[in-house]
Amino acid sequence: MDVYEVVTKEILERIDQGVIPWQITWSRRHADRNGVSNREYRGINTILTSMKGFAQTDWYTMRQIRDGGWRLKEGRQRMTTVCFFKKYIPSKTQEDAILEVLGVPNKSGARLTLRYYGVFNREQIDGLPELPPDDDVEFNPIDKCEKVIEEFADRPQIRYGGGQPYYSPSQDYVQMPPKGDFDSPEEFYAALFHELVHSTGHASRTGRTEGQRHKFGSTDYAREELTAEIGAAMLCRHCGITKTFENAVAYLQSWREVLCNDKKCVVIAAQRAQKAVDYMLNLKQDEKGNENGED
Repeated sequence: MDVYEVVTKEILERIDQGVIPWQITWSRRHADRNGVSNREYRGINTILTSMKGFAQTDWYTMRQIRDGGWRLKEGRQRMTTVCFFKKYIPSKTQEDAILEVLGVPNKSGARLTLRYYGVFNREQIDGLPELPPDDDVEFNPIDKCEKVIEEFADRPQIRYGGGQPYYSPSQDYVQMPPKGDFDSPEEFYAALFHELVHSTGHASRTGRTEGQRHKFGSTDYAREELTAEIGAAMLCRHCGITKTFENAVAYLQSWREVLCNDKKCVVIAAQRAQKAVDYMLNLKQDEKGNENGED
């Protein structure tokens, strides 16, 4: 397997998990970088490192870990692939040697070949010196949004840390990046609402997602993502804040084909989103699923 196949495999694994690797809807305080040289990663490496979901942005090679007297934490610590271009100069042919004697430049020239190696995030390593604290980032809670979260009586646990917001159906918890990593409180609550709407599909709540196949790109997956996006927009409107749709539109472009082939997708997703929102807000529904009985 060559380096291009290795990188593509990494990306596809994340896509199969329902993650768009290159989409980040919040601001990380620092760029991913090598923890020894402080050199920032560029190109494909910015995707390969940031999509792993670590809150820390420092990365180390195995040699750097050994040389520093540090060690990997107990348990399986999976390395992250990063790439670099290496200059390769082919061996001289007899013709090149003759040309060199005559003062003619080597026509073979240098070539760039792609190589890869593994790195580990600071969170996977024991013994590293403590980082200086970041400047405190002011976060101003929005009362109406906090009230929505409080009214979600059987909400899942909300954990903080890492670089990727997500909902874990198997363990029933929501993971969020630190609040200060978002550009604004509105962006934070919009992302949190999206994940909380996902959580309403759990068997212990509405059971909406039970028995569905949420493979990336499938109709079920597209409907569930639409449900979460529309539900988050409804909750933002309920709280009087603006939902930023620029990222959402780009996010949903991935399912354009699914949406075009399924004319019911958006309508069904909106209906499910309303039920999810009503559930979170503890609003009573009639047998038709409407709060006030209207069609």
